This record gives sequence, structure tokens and C-alpha cells, in this order.
Amino acid sequence: MAIALLLHKALSHTKQFQRPSEPLKPDLPESLTTHSASKCETPTQPRMRPRSLGSTCIRQIDATATRLSLEVNAPRNGKFTIFLQAKGNGESIASASVTIPTVNGSSSFVYVVENLLHDTPYTAILQEGTPLCRVSVFTLPPGNLVQNPSFETDAPPLFLATRFHERETPRSWTPFYNGGAVRHCGPFVDPYDTYSVYIPRSGDCFLLLGPHYQHNAWQSFTPQEDLFYGAHQSVRLWQKAKHVSINAWYLTSAIVLNSLHRDCKSCKDALSLVIGVVTVDGQWHDGATIPLVASTNWTKVCVFLSAPRAISSVHVYFHFHEHSRGHIFVDDVSLVVDDISTEKTKEESCHTLNIEPSPVSQSTTPHIHLRSGIRPNPSQLTIAVPLTYDRILRLEAMSRLYGGGPIVAAVLIREEQEARLFEQVWQKTAWLRNYVDVGFLKRSADEVALPINALRNAAVRLAQTEFVMMLDVDMTPATKAFDCFRSNSSTYLSALLPKHERRIAVLPVFITHIHHKLACDKEELLVQLNSRVGTSYCAHSQKANRVKRWYAANQGVETFFTTDYEPYGIVRRELHPHYDERFSGYGFNKIAWAVAASRWGYSFIVLDDAFVTHLNHVENSWVSDMDVPHYLVTWRRFLGFVSEEGSDEDRPRVIGTERSPFESRTR
Repeated sequence: MAIALLLHKALSHTKQFQRPSEPLKPDLPESLTTHSASKCETPTQPRMRPRSLGSTCIRQIDATATRLSLEVNAPRNGKFTIFLQAKGNGESIASASVTIPTVNGSSSFVYVVENLLHDTPYTAILQEGTPLCRVSVFTLPPGNLVQNPSFETDAPPLFLATRFHERETPRSWTPFYNGGAVRHCGPFVDPYDTYSVYIPRSGDCFLLLGPHYQHNAWQSFTPQEDLFYGAHQSVRLWQKAKHVSINAWYLTSAIVLNSLHRDCKSCKDALSLVIGVVTVDGQWHDGATIPLVASTNWTKVCVFLSAPRAISSVHVYFHFHEHSRGHIFVDDVSLVVDDISTEKTKEESCHTLNIEPSPVSQSTTPHIHLRSGIRPNPSQLTIAVPLTYDRILRLEAMSRLYGGGPIVAAVLIREEQEARLFEQVWQKTAWLRNYVDVGFLKRSADEVALPINALRNAAVRLAQTEFVMMLDVDMTPATKAFDCFRSNSSTYLSALLPKHERRIAVLPVFITHIHHKLACDKEELLVQLNSRVGTSYCAHSQKANRVKRWYAANQGVETFFTTDYEPYGIVRRELHPHYDERFSGYGFNKIAWAVAASRWGYSFIVLDDAFVTHLNHVENSWVSDMDVPHYLVTWRRFLGFVSEEGSDEDRPRVIGTERSPFESRTR
């Protein structure tokens, strides 16, 4: 009976086999040539794009209002020239010719530049005849660690905020994902009340959260409930301290007082300042929320922050959502190192935050609870799969389509009975029993969010072969296209992924109409695409794969990270980038992995013949049950991850040799 209940639950996931409401219409070229399935001879080496200038040989290690300290790590000893330019105009502010000796095996020195303009971005360039690398650096406002605290200067938005490329974005502030933030200069006339005009508290500009005027029309004039207006800055504490003071001024438009949604799901965050902290030992505190009281006058919010260990950086977030209309304005944000007394804090009506960072528990190497009967050859490709116990039928389908190739599955269980039920089905199913290794990851039933990245790391650790590909359980390999990957004697992957290079061999993802069989190779897939019974999957997250080019490709081609990129690829196991386990539940878990891999110097090579197919399914409960507070926490984690991870090609985080998510870069 128990097995029947498990199978019934697993079969409930097959409700996806329903005809889509709209036909699948891929955008195919007029002339479509086909290619045969992959051959297992030595692959044609992929076409690599010219490498852009890196940033890892220069690292900013200190800053004041007028001085910069840069650590320069040269590729070897010798004579080099370093320039400092005002960002944008290309004029050299300072330069020096230096001979860099090798000390203790490292060719490095510290370059200090003084008498600079305060709160100003610069570009530092190291060259040896031709430029070797360049990096953006900056000075600080006088007595303030926050960059661009009064929003007086703008800049193009970061790569992860391309939805706002036409907006005037404040420099050094990252807009939130869908609502974003705008730098507004001059008086602001309230569109809901033309008698109300708001002006900056100081200077000419301020930060605006809410609908914005653009191209002679109000964008998002009636905000949707799922628009999250917000802005973020990661503030580095060059001189480490345990106590800091944060101050900001804000006001709200009059209509905000009465525009909160009646069914507010996250009223605490609806109008708020959130502070996140990273300490020097790499421990992360997600954030303390300070609710802001709506006010039509400029109001000061003050926070005194205290941590048990020295603080490496502070993350400042402003939130505005769950309101049907209205705006919030922010100006004059400051963060200073401060050992002020508790009495003074009370006098200034400051919020006191005593931070107790909670470390992220890194998964240990999991145990293989169920060992397959046919052991893999080290040269084969292992497919690694994270899943919940009730997706076992999907796992069997994947094993069948992989045709005897090795699979490892990290299975989440919350009760011992779930493990027993899974094992009983595994024992009775030949494709699972012969080819799939299983490790169970036990988590408390109280932990609602799916620990998806912990499962992914566990799955990679279970792999016994040189090459690993992470696939969701709803993905299936193209049977013939994977011949070279599961072959016991093939050297295809060894040639494609050299040991000395950080490469990820990316496979594009497609989806086929439910009434047609899955394509086994590229030739069959192209026929289906041309017949309009298949299309590329999730064009937004897969756009870096450039599938229009892939249709006629006859060799792998390098691509680069784009916004929201979620690549599915093959990696050498000993070089497999770590999945940050702070990301649980829905949102940003694969994107963060791709961001980190890109910054650690991995190349993304889109293969020309192999691909995977996504199987439609009903929405998972861990996605549909996601609430607003969890979404905001996840988004804040992502912004913090992007800003903290930095560019550290020399020390990538590889699964099995992980550092703490925010280990100090101090050497």
C-alpha cells in the first residue's frame, strides 16, 4: 500500500502531459540544414572569443576621501606601468613605472595614490607594453563609507539589472529585480496629487522608489502587487570594526499613508530599511528589518550596529512594495565606524542591532546509501540529479533515456519512511538498480524551502567519474547525442575539457510537444523544430546559448554570461564550481552559480550537437508556496552574493574544497 501511495504521488507529476494552450512556434531561420548525431572522434576545438581585459591583477584594499591603496599582482616579475584614470574621460590622473620583484613566490606590491577627488570612480590599468588588466576603483565621501550617498551621480545599471537600462540609475546603487530604483533630480510632481511637489533634502537629486516618468508616459503607473521597488549597496569597511552607525533620510508621498494592500503578505518589509552584515570570518547575517513609518516630511532613520566579530562589509537595502500606489524618496545615506555609547544611541532614538551571524552549514560528503550494480568507468559522464523522493519515476525515465550511463541522485527526505519507500521502488526497477547511485539528504520537516543547492553539491560529491553534468529531474538527455558521453572508451570529453582549463561545456535546452516522442539527436530535433512541434526552452534564461546560431553550428562556440543565465553543462568533477547553499527554495540558485563561475574565470562553451529536453510539469509546491518575505530574502542574498563574491579567479570555490561563502579576501 505504501508503495502504491508513493507511485500515486509520483504519477501526479505527470499531469504535465496536457496540450499547451498556445502552439509552440520557434523562431527558426528560413533555411535549416541538419547535422548528423555526434561522432566520438576527437571533437573540433571550440571557437573561443577574444579574451576581454581581466580585473584580477589589481585589487582595491583601502580607500579614503582622497587616497586609494591598490594591491597589484603581476603575472611575473619585471617592469610594469600602472595608470589611474578618471572614469569616462580617459585622462591619466596618476601613473608610475615600477619594477615588481618576486617575493615569496608572489610578484606583487601596494600602490598608493593621494590627493584625489572625493566620492569619485576611477579606472586603474596595469600594462606591460599593452594593457594586462583594468579594474574600477573609487574614493569615498568625506567621513562616510557609503558611495554616492546623496545620489548626485548616475551610471549604467549593473548587468543583473538590464530591465532598467533606460532609467537614470544612481551610481553604486543596484536596483531591485523588477521594480527597481530611479535617480531623480529636481522637484518631483506627484502624479496622484499635482498639488504635492517633493524636493531633495540636499543637493539636486534623490533616490525614488515607485513609478517613474519616462518617454512622456508614466511607467508602471499602477504598480502591480509583485513589483518590488528597491535599491542596494554593499559598503566595504576597509578598517575593520565591530560598531558602525547608519543614517538615512526619507519621506513618502501622501498617498502612501493609505495605499497599503489590505491582504498585505509582508507588511513588515513593505516600507523598510534592511541591514545585512558580513564579518571578517566570512559569516553572513541575512538582515535585520527596520520598518519605516510613512511621513510626508523628511524623516531620519538611525541604526547603531554592533557585531561580536569585526565587520567586513555592511549591506544596505531600501524596500518599497505591497502598496497600490505612491512613492518613497531617500537622500543623504551615511555609514561611519562608530563606538558610540548606548546612552547616546537612545538619545538619538537610534535602532540598536546586535548581530549574531548564523553560519551556513556546508554539507559534508554524503554517503551512497544505494549503490548501483553496474559500476561506471572513470572516463564516463555522470549525470547528477537533485530531487525529492516522490520524483522517482522521473529519475527512472532519465536513466532509460541515458541508456545505461551512470547517474547519481541526491534525494531529500524528511522522514525515514520516505527513504524506505524510495529504496523499495529503486530495488524493483532495473534501470535504477543497475545505473543510479543514491544518497539521502535528511532535513527537518519544519524546513519548508527546498535546499536545492545543498542537494546539488551533495549530488556532485557522489559522482565517481571524471566528468559531471548537473540536471534537474525534469530534464532528459538526448539518447544518441549522449553516446560519446557514456562510452567507456571515448576520449571525447577529455579532449573537450582539458585538465588545465576551467571550461563548462554547455548544452542548450529544448521542449517538445507532449504528443511527439523526444528527439534522440540533433537531426530529429531540427525536424521537430521545423515542424513547429518543438521550441527552445525558457528563452530568457537560455539566451546566452544563442540557439539561432546553434541550429547550423558544426563546432562548439564560446559564449558569455548574460542576465539571468542558467546554463546546464558538463564540468570536470575536480573543477566543478560550488553551489552557494544560502540559496534555498525558488529563485537565483542557478543564476548565482553561473555568476560565480563566470567571475572565477570559467569559459562557457556551447556544444554544437548535444542537447537536453525539458519535460513540462505541474508547478512544484516549493515554487507555488513561495511567499513574499522569502522572495525578498532570496533577492537580498543574491545582491549580496554578487557584490561580495567579487572577481577572484585565482581561488575559485570548487565542490569539496569550499571556503565559507564570504571568507575574507585579506591576505
